[in-house]
Amino acid sequence: MQLDIRLPLQTRSKESWERVLDSGAQLIAEYGYEGFTIAAVCERAGVAPRFIYDRVNDKETLFLAAYDRGMQQVVAEQDVLAETSKMTKLSPQKMVEFAVHEIGQRFTLHHDFLRNVVLISSSNMRIAQRGARAKQGFSDQFVAALMPIKSKITDKKPEDALELCFDLVFSAWIVRTAYGREFSSPKLTDDQFDKNLQKLAAKFLLD
Repeated sequence: MQLDIRLPLQTRSKESWERVLDSGAQLIAEYGYEGFTIAAVCERAGVAPRFIYDRVNDKETLFLAAYDRGMQQVVAEQDVLAETSKMTKLSPQKMVEFAVHEIGQRFTLHHDFLRNVVLISSSNMRIAQRGARAKQGFSDQFVAALMPIKSKITDKKPEDALELCFDLVFSAWIVRTAYGREFSSPKLTDDQFDKNLQKLAAKFLLD
């Protein structure tokens, strides 16, 4: 959904707006929705409140714009799955493990930001909708990356099996990220948790 933002035209103002978006994404990671205020964004970005209100009408629009900036950084790093040349040299099992590892990487590298937006999405429909679209895009990349080994997948409907595999791994990381390690396999480090999911996924798809 397109946001009602009046984008700046001058170079200096564009640079300031970029700082606003980056600062907003940082505040979401650190404090979630409650700590995300226009005053806090202004202080961190070094702009006056008037600059913000010249671009957006309210906190909600600014929050969504900052959320989009944070998700751009997450999504940009998912493109490693599109670099199929790195994967096609691997065995089917290693390809599955590589793809599953990339799911975990997004959650561990962006833990604080994703933890807060997952929690926020339970009460903010616009964030939930945006998150659902981002998840679908990641799922599509995961499936496309592993379709070259579809003949090795034991399920009669390999694409469906890949989608289910992604959902299971993604959901496991959602729970761990949102509610903490104490709630999800407390005896395992994130690296051990990741490796267990890799093994489970390979077994589910290939055995």
